[in-house]
Amino acid sequence: MIILQDKLEEKYQEDVWRLLYDADEEFIPPLSAREKTTQTNLGSGTGKKGGPKQYFEQMKTQAFVLYVRDEKVVGFLTYIPNHVIEVQDARIICEYISTIVVAPDCRNKGITGKMYQALMENCTDKNIATRTWSTNHAHIHLLEKLSFEQVLCIKDDRGKGIDTVYYMKKWE
Repeated sequence: MIILQDKLEEKYQEDVWRLLYDADEEFIPPLSAREKTTQTNLGSGTGKKGGPKQYFEQMKTQAFVLYVRDEKVVGFLTYIPNHVIEVQDARIICEYISTIVVAPDCRNKGITGKMYQALMENCTDKNIATRTWSTNHAHIHLLEKLSFEQVLCIKDDRGKGIDTVYYMKKWE
């Protein structure tokens, strides 16, 4: 079941924290090495002891798309409504997806695509943007399948040979 929330309800916070904590080191750099969800100075930092607590606190204030199975969150997508990003000397207002996590045993089952679809159906008159790293091939493949276009690439932003790439689906 897909649930959309303007702010994460308390009853789902423990499930979301566990997913985020477990996935921390899968991100480049780890989420625990970041101070906020929209941080632009990424580098190739290492995680901090105790997990991504600061990241989680900021993330909880954002809007959520939750994928719930048997009353447990097994996937989530967070986004910032009406966020401004700068692309090629232009300031674009968008729904900015900051974090996506799916439980390892639930991956490759279409959950991320379903969460994206729910967001796109909910934001039919908005630009939607996200960023990832150049070696995150599964995510990039899904973005391209959903007609997102790469709008910015920052070379070696996350370490040697690992670029930060921004993708956007423009409202037409």
